[in-house]
Amino acid sequence: MKKKKLSKQQLQEKRKIENKKFNRTLIISFSLLMVATVSVLTFYTYKCDTRFFYHK
Repeated sequence: MKKKKLSKQQLQEKRKIENKKFNRTLIISFSLLMVATVSVLTFYTYKCDTRFFYHK
């Protein structure tokens, strides 16, 4: 029975590590998506101003 408990505990620890990796990846990808969205929307909003400054 101790072997089963050890293996269950090891599986739980492995799951915790995998969940941490997945959460980190999810947070990083969501952050990059938000930054990209904000930058695209900002550029789209001020498109005329950037054209004016570019040709100046």
